[in-house]
Amino acid sequence: MDNVPPVLPPAAELQQLEHTLAQVESHRAWLLTRRSQLLELLRQSGPGSAPATAAWDPPPGQRTPHPWRQDARPPTVQNVLLALGGVLLAVAVTAFTVLSWGHMGIGGRSAVLSALTLTAMGTPALLLRRQLAATAEAVACLGLVLLLLDAYALHQVALPGTDPADYSALASAAVAATWAAYGLWLRRPPSTRDAEETVDPPGAGARGLRLPLPVAVCLAQLPLLLWAVAAGAGPLGFASALLVTATADLAFALRTRERSVRLPAAVCASVTGIAGALLAAQVSVGADAPSGTARAAGLLLLAAALGVSASWRSAGVNRADGDDAQAAPPEADAPAPAARAEADAPAAPVVADAPAPAGPAAGAAAGSATGPVPRSALRPAAGAAAPAWPAAAGGLALIAAIGGFLRTAVPGSWAVLGYLLCAAGVLAAARSVTARAAVSAGLTVASGAVYAGAALWALPSVATALLGPVTWTGAVWSGAPAGARDALGPAVTAGTDVDWPGTGAVPAVLGVIAVTAMALHRWWASAPRPAAPAVAAVVAWCSVGVVLPVTLDLPHPVAVALLVAQVAVLLVASVTLASAHAVPAPSADSVPSSATGAPQAPGSPPAAPAVRARTEAASLTALLCAVATTLTAAFWSLAEQSVTLGALSGLLVVHAAASAAAGHVRQRATAAVASLCALALTVAVCAAAGLPPHRTAFAVLAVAAAASFVAARLRALPAGLAVECAGYAALLLAICLAARDLPVLASVLALAGVVASGTALRGDRRAAGHAAAALFVMAAWARLAASGVSAPEAYTLPVTAAALFVGVRRHRQDPTVSSWAAYGPGLGATFLPSLMAAWDDTHWTRPLLLGLGALAVTLFGARQRLRAPLLLGGTVLALIALHELAPYLVQVVDTLPRWLPPALAGLLLLATGATYEHRLRDARKLRDALGRMR
Repeated sequence: MDNVPPVLPPAAELQQLEHTLAQVESHRAWLLTRRSQLLELLRQSGPGSAPATAAWDPPPGQRTPHPWRQDARPPTVQNVLLALGGVLLAVAVTAFTVLSWGHMGIGGRSAVLSALTLTAMGTPALLLRRQLAATAEAVACLGLVLLLLDAYALHQVALPGTDPADYSALASAAVAATWAAYGLWLRRPPSTRDAEETVDPPGAGARGLRLPLPVAVCLAQLPLLLWAVAAGAGPLGFASALLVTATADLAFALRTRERSVRLPAAVCASVTGIAGALLAAQVSVGADAPSGTARAAGLLLLAAALGVSASWRSAGVNRADGDDAQAAPPEADAPAPAARAEADAPAAPVVADAPAPAGPAAGAAAGSATGPVPRSALRPAAGAAAPAWPAAAGGLALIAAIGGFLRTAVPGSWAVLGYLLCAAGVLAAARSVTARAAVSAGLTVASGAVYAGAALWALPSVATALLGPVTWTGAVWSGAPAGARDALGPAVTAGTDVDWPGTGAVPAVLGVIAVTAMALHRWWASAPRPAAPAVAAVVAWCSVGVVLPVTLDLPHPVAVALLVAQVAVLLVASVTLASAHAVPAPSADSVPSSATGAPQAPGSPPAAPAVRARTEAASLTALLCAVATTLTAAFWSLAEQSVTLGALSGLLVVHAAASAAAGHVRQRATAAVASLCALALTVAVCAAAGLPPHRTAFAVLAVAAAASFVAARLRALPAGLAVECAGYAALLLAICLAARDLPVLASVLALAGVVASGTALRGDRRAAGHAAAALFVMAAWARLAASGVSAPEAYTLPVTAAALFVGVRRHRQDPTVSSWAAYGPGLGATFLPSLMAAWDDTHWTRPLLLGLGALAVTLFGARQRLRAPLLLGGTVLALIALHELAPYLVQVVDTLPRWLPPALAGLLLLATGATYEHRLRDARKLRDALGRMR
């Protein structure tokens, strides 16, 4: 009873049966296909012949065992052998013709070459009848070499006085025509290729030659070029020859249905067409007269027509190929004997919803019902998509042709605008031919390339106008420039090494780009929706706000005032756009939207997500442009004192007003910029009043105190954090300004500690108390240094004792307190000043006492497992030891040979690499040990 198989549930058993039946159907379909192939082989070999044996592939999932592994397949070996044989014969014939030609008379020479040529060109026909297609291809290639040698021999013997270039052109045309006719003679008719050709069994040869026609196409590229060389033509002559050749290649590629011939023709058309267009474009750009431009424009228009027509017609050709590949020929509809026998058999029962065999088995099963499977059914169907790059090349040629006329009619710098307007026209044409996706995409790419080139051409002018005023930081208030162009920097005013690269065409070019971007956003649905308005806004800002004042060379105060006005306009636009589609806060009257779930006020449905995204992008773009314009105006105003004060005041008012009316992100950004403007204005007013830097520090401290107060009042708003950060920056600036005067530095540090203490009164800023304590300690150190105290321990040890007493008491009351909070302030109050004093002390008493104290603190921290005493004491002890041993180390290093330090470094690296994993484990243990300390 143990051997009885378990009874499966009906659903599982049905699934298993369906899987088994699918495998059986797949194997049956393969057997029927193979049977049809064998019957076709027997039918071709004639009645009464022995069954032909052919290599065949085993069914899927089965493998035929081999005694050894085959590295190369038989067709590969065959092709290599035939190629080597053909090359050796070609070399031998060439050597005979060139080197051994003088040993025979004229009759013998002609007879030998003629006989060899006729034999080599006639043999492939006999080989094709025996289905030796690969051998026939190799012999045909040998015939081509002999045909070329015949042409060479004819020139050397019969026509020695003919010009080599003229004869080469005529001979190449004759050879190309002869070889094309030869290929048409020995090829299979294209009308019966898909209809009659079945799946060839492995090892069977093709019925026609495939190489002669592609080779003839390649040879046809030479005659016109060689005739141009013979005629001594210039660039336009070579361009004409190339474009005429490309026209013929394109016509041939579009008319032929042979894929093996159409591909070489298309490649040749692309190469010759692009080369001819480049030569014509070079002539068009370099021509000074309209007549030279007209001749080049005609060739460029021909190249444009070729590119556009190639993409236009390729879609139809590819679609026709796809239809031919999918449609079955009429002859394939007749059932084969195997199919008729199968049709007479009773139909097998069909299980409902049974999975059909997928993959190649399904195709074979479908083809077995109508006889042999056509080769076109096994080839992937050609797609109907046409290439877009020919249309792109044609669009560029069209722009170059029309723009060349405009270039000769306008000044040099305005030629870019002419090409850009032509690109705009091509872009409009691309929108009108959306029915042909390839042509539309190609023309769009061509226009985009021209627009990108125009933007790159204008980029140096924009960069100079934006970054040039930064150089005024090294020459503040050095003199009033005459105009905006002189205000780009001190170097421009002095006339030394910086010059304005832009012209009047730069604002116009940028304006056209901005208008085009907005037009794409408005009238072209496939344009990137959120990005187009942002790009248009940035380019328009560069045109009007950055480049236009410099191009017009406005007076310096007027230009700065215009920049401040632009900041106001941009901020108003940003705030308005942000508030136009802002999502209201949920309230009791809000109704959730059924589509998005967002709160929806009664009577005012929220904007669509796409509209909100575009509006948000435009608002952020306006904000960024406003900030960039603020920086440019601030740096630009540094040339003159009155302009600086006025510009900073205006920028402060504008950003403060925008911060009061802006939303979350914009309020934070505008508040930060307003705080920085207030800080810069304070420094400028103090500098205008003649105050030294260390006195200006107190005014900056006042700004920091005001920022701390305003941040406390605005803590619930986004602007509060921005103002607070600006206050911290003001504190750092005040300390830096007072760094050169120790008494003032001590006062500034003390006042900064007071400001930090006031900030620590806020419940969410208790951590500022630590900064306040550090500032007070540094203020005490600065006061001691300013008073000339040489023994700071007399002042720091009492503080250390009191701080350590408080720290020990706190640590005993609350063991969870960190050792840094309990012992860190007290130890640092003595260690740091003493270490600074010992670093410059030439005696041994202070370093010895400080080292002993650091050693005691280190041992205490290690015993009590306290992190702060351990690390502070160990660091001070290591620094003292380094300070004391440094002179001796220098002496030792001076006595060592120069090769020893690199050798020691190499050994250290080798040892570290060899024990890297062990060192990592030790480092992790040390980190864990420090982490467990308090």
